[in-house]
Amino acid sequence: MLGTWAADLASCGDAAKVTTISATSYLVGGKSCDLTLKDNKDGSFTATCGKQAMTMTPIFGPTGEGIRIKAGDAKPTNVFRCRR
Repeated sequence: MLGTWAADLASCGDAAKVTTISATSYLVGGKSCDLTLKDNKDGSFTATCGKQAMTMTPIFGPTGEGIRIKAGDAKPTNVFRCRR
């Protein structure tokens, strides 16, 4: 779960389009919050970012390793690991 992610690999160089997840913070589009991750023991993680509850589920797609992020009632978003 930890690392830098984007909806497509071409966006990895654009700070406004990447999601960065660390052990204690979540940064997307220049906005950040303190993050608390909980392992659900089923491959997914529940996260609390401020007061927003999220579910993060690892996925694998044509471009590699990714995460499906579902925040509240919003439609899930898929992001893929940016290569360094």
